[in-house]
Amino acid sequence: MWSKKNAGVLERAQNDLEQKTEEADVIDRARQDLGLLNCDMLDHILLLLIIIIIIITISLFICSKFAQFHMCTKSAVSS
Repeated sequence: MWSKKNAGVLERAQNDLEQKTEEADVIDRARQDLGLLNCDMLDHILLLLIIIIIIITISLFICSKFAQFHMCTKSAVSS
């Protein structure tokens, strides 16, 4: 009687251990995937910010050159 009960308890304990191990593996894989996803997202965000800064810089440069040209033509027309 005791051996049958202990065998059932042992089997249940082994099943619980296997389930816990599988759950831990799933959690570890999910954490790794999230970590990779976050790194990739941060890289993409950083790249987009750099591109936006470059576009703004070029736009400001073009606007300043246009303003200088406009001022030169305006003063040439005035004189």
